Amino acid sequence: MSGNLVGKEIRRLRLHLGLTQEEVSKDICNQSMLSKIEKGETYPSANILYQLSQRLNVDMEHFFLFANIQDVSYMKKIQSSLREAVRRKDYAEVKNIVLKEENDFKSDDSLEWRQFLLWHKGMAYYYADGNPDKAIETIKRALEIREKIKKVELFSEQELSILNTMGVIYAELKEHKKAYEIYLTCIEELEKRELLKDLTIYIRVLYNFSKVLTHLGEYDHSITVCKNGLDQCIKGEFLYLYGEFVYHIGYNYELQNEVHQAIKQYKQAVHIFNLQNNLKNTEFISKKIKELSNLAESK
Repeated sequence: MSGNLVGKEIRRLRLHLGLTQEEVSKDICNQSMLSKIEKGETYPSANILYQLSQRLNVDMEHFFLFANIQDVSYMKKIQSSLREAVRRKDYAEVKNIVLKEENDFKSDDSLEWRQFLLWHKGMAYYYADGNPDKAIETIKRALEIREKIKKVELFSEQELSILNTMGVIYAELKEHKKAYEIYLTCIEELEKRELLKDLTIYIRVLYNFSKVLTHLGEYDHSITVCKNGLDQCIKGEFLYLYGEFVYHIGYNYELQNEVHQAIKQYKQAVHIFNLQNNLKNTEFISKKIKELSNLAESK
């Protein structure tokens, strides 16, 4: 493994999290040693590398990707292709990519890479093949890899995303109690962390959990979770799922026949979706506002 590449990655993660060398090295090694590690002048012991990985919110296995920079570049390209295909909901393409990569998978490849492929293979089984049993089985296999990757309590951010996918599938299968348990686990894990590399994981989990709570008739709890989601959006300074949270609060009010509160939330959601140029959501919610307004006037 190239110490120089590992050192550069440690420095990149540290700066990404806004931490100083002193903050990262505290109770692990002295600052001068961390400086040498980042410069590639020395290589950390396994124990120090493990502690640094925990401080930087990555798995120790993450650094083994940097043994070969060409492999890293290739893996990142495939990851990007898969995530883009998921964004487009082109799960047939997801399946094609995964099958090719599994065929080329080498025994010395990263276990996290294997986990990533199994995760997306599970999605393909569900959305492309319509086989929920095979999908859940495959996603569970992806999660079982964590025992081989590390022997620590916390789930990685990738594993939390995998759990979120499983929760979504159970919810779509109307197995809301199973989804509920999965999201509780996710939130408990997320709340143990002081820092997250990708705050959108927490936001996605909160949004999906709020929808499950609504299906279970826990409207007030769902509203509380949505408000937490809004706080996280503000913390991250982005609009990701912000409009969806505002709308879902209104939907919970509507289901409780609190029409005026629902209309108020829906109007806020329309404003947000207009800012995002999301005409589909704007039109849908505007229609609901009109229907609820007519209902309120008729009473």
